[in-house]
Amino acid sequence: MANTYYAIATVTVPATPAATIDFTSIPQTYTDLQILLSARSNRVGDNDFPVITFNGSSTGFDASYMYATAGGASSFQSTTQSYAYINSSTFAANTFSNTMFYIPRYTDTTIPKSFLIESVVENTSIDTNKFVLMTSGGKTSTTAAISSIRLQCIVSGTNSFVQYTTATLYGIKNS
Repeated sequence: MANTYYAIATVTVPATPAATIDFTSIPQTYTDLQILLSARSNRVGDNDFPVITFNGSSTGFDASYMYATAGGASSFQSTTQSYAYINSSTFAANTFSNTMFYIPRYTDTTIPKSFLIESVVENTSIDTNKFVLMTSGGKTSTTAAISSIRLQCIVSGTNSFVQYTTATLYGIKNS
């Protein structure tokens, strides 16, 4: 089957930082969804963690994470939320991370929603902060069709996406 990608919407953060990136009224005419995110936050400290929310709910998530750094590899499990890693303001200047969110069968109301998240974070000034994060087997407990998606930084209530952060939502048709 050939996959055909359609750009549904793109959000680019202006000069004023944005606490959230929202995709609403998502058409129910595709097979899968994909979000490509080039991001950086204004967090002072280590990397930041944007959470993905479907239809306004961040509950019922269950995901396994694997990551690798210059210091080695590790894994962990989260049953409270699902997130990616992005560069913070203390990482190398003007360096943005890249993340891909993939949500198959987002309109199917008979199954819990599954997802895949892959993040690449690089800090050229500190070798130990170069890493890759990948979720495997992530899912939510909801069976509702996904009609809205929110990305939000969670480390503290004051963190936001900075200027030039860009997220594009794609609809994918398998034909």
